[in-house]
Amino acid sequence: AVVSTQSTGKTDELESTSRKALRRLFQAERSAENASPQAVAIRHKLIVGLVTQFGKEFRRAFIAFVLEDMRARSDIIIAWLYREYTIDQGYVWKGLTPENYGYDNCLQYILHGVFKKMEPGDRILSKVLLDCPE
Repeated sequence: AVVSTQSTGKTDELESTSRKALRRLFQAERSAENASPQAVAIRHKLIVGLVTQFGKEFRRAFIAFVLEDMRARSDIIIAWLYREYTIDQGYVWKGLTPENYGYDNCLQYILHGVFKKMEPGDRILSKVLLDCPE
């Protein structure tokens, strides 16, 4: 029983630390943009990695974040969809949390959110549909 408690404690600590890191990455948007294109790419890669690894809660926070300014964040939306697609296709190690929904559901969540928030004349839906995998 002690081993499972210690294991759970380490898992909780890892998730807590990862949640804090994800929040800081969300907040570092302007800093990365002002630094360089490489900083933006690294930030996107880190965010996408955390979201795909830790699943449900992270995914909800990510979707809320990108939909706040979906036009400016379309690149990270596409990066995330590609990551989910590669996991679904078996190109990437699948030892991720069981709460992962898979590419189809992720695409559905994004399209639903984009559709709800788009304004007349918006091209964001077209961009996502044309740039997403498959």
